[in-house]
Amino acid sequence: MNYSSRVGVLAGTVIAATLLAACATTPPKVEAYKAMPMGSTWTYSQHNSGSYAAQLGGSELKVQGTVGERVWEGRKVLAFSGSQGTIVAEPEPSGRWLAILGPGDKPFLRWDPPLGYEWPVEVGRTWTKNHRLTLVTGQTVPMDVSCKVQSHEDVVVPAGTFPAFKVACSFSTGLEEITWFSPEFGIFVKTSDIRGANFRDGPGTQQQELFSLNVKK
Repeated sequence: MNYSSRVGVLAGTVIAATLLAACATTPPKVEAYKAMPMGSTWTYSQHNSGSYAAQLGGSELKVQGTVGERVWEGRKVLAFSGSQGTIVAEPEPSGRWLAILGPGDKPFLRWDPPLGYEWPVEVGRTWTKNHRLTLVTGQTVPMDVSCKVQSHEDVVVPAGTFPAFKVACSFSTGLEEITWFSPEFGIFVKTSDIRGANFRDGPGTQQQELFSLNVKK
């Protein structure tokens, strides 16, 4: 092989390696929410302290959930039902939360506009939104939320290893929250919530990890 040929092969190898490295390190961009197949189930391992433990009845809990569809207030919604209540959410491509339902489908908590990520989700994106929070008593509370997508990383939890977006949010109600969101499965694989001293129910912490996952075929 002559000198020119060797230079050409070397240049081609360097370019290919550079392109592969870029593909391997460039975080993805997710355009919209996608839910798991209906009927899929999961379990979280939950660690609570302070006001969380008092409200939920324990410091170390296993919380089960399932995803389905239903009609609520005359429209089709996603329903994430579990042992700690039912969250109803807008269908794809939004997936934003509308309310948490209690007995008789009475909203225990609802958000206007719905609460959730701003799409597309990608590392570095930030947003701030103003919400009105309506409590079961009928009282309304203004709530501002500021979020930043901090990273895309592999998260190791008892259910396995999941590529996830790490999103940090600050709430004007006194809550600081970090969620690790799996776009492949449409759920959080890990969460960390800290209620400050000014939170209406008092300070407390909650850590959750995905303990098991059963995706319906």
